[in-house]
Amino acid sequence: MAAGYGPEGERLFARQTSRTLEHNRRLRQELSSDARLIEILAPNGAFIHGVPAVPARYSRHNWIIERTIRGLHFHHCTHILGDKVNIRLFWHTEPPTVPNLTWATGSMGRDQFVYKYFLLAEQPLASLWLFQFFKRLWASGTVLPKQK
Repeated sequence: MAAGYGPEGERLFARQTSRTLEHNRRLRQELSSDARLIEILAPNGAFIHGVPAVPARYSRHNWIIERTIRGLHFHHCTHILGDKVNIRLFWHTEPPTVPNLTWATGSMGRDQFVYKYFLLAEQPLASLWLFQFFKRLWASGTVLPKQK
C-alpha cells in the first residue's frame, strides 16, 4: 500500500485502490488487521513517524507476475509458453543488479509499471524479465524450458 510514489501513484490509489476497498469487505478487513504504524525515511532525509503500512505478502502476488510474464511473452514473441517452461519469480526491495545485456523495455500507466526483458535468441522459450512498480517495488522472473 505504501509502494505508490508521486502524484501518479497517489492518483491511481485514490481512483482504483480506494474503489476496490470500498466494494471488497474481506480485503478491507484483511488489510486493516495487518496494518501497523511505521516510520519512513523521506526523500529529504527526514523521518516521518506514524505512517500506516501493510506488510507485503509477495507470495500472494506470484500468480500475477507469472501471468504477466506469460502475457508479455506472447505479446512480444507470439507464442504461448504453456506447460513447456518453468518460471521462477523473485521479489526485490531495491533495484536488482542485472546482467549487462541488451534489454528491451516497455511501460504502462505513465511509467508506474516499467518492464524490461531479454529473450535468448538460441532458445525461444527462455527469457529474463524485470518489473518495476510505482518506482518502489521490483520483481523479476526467469523462464526456462522444462528438461525432457
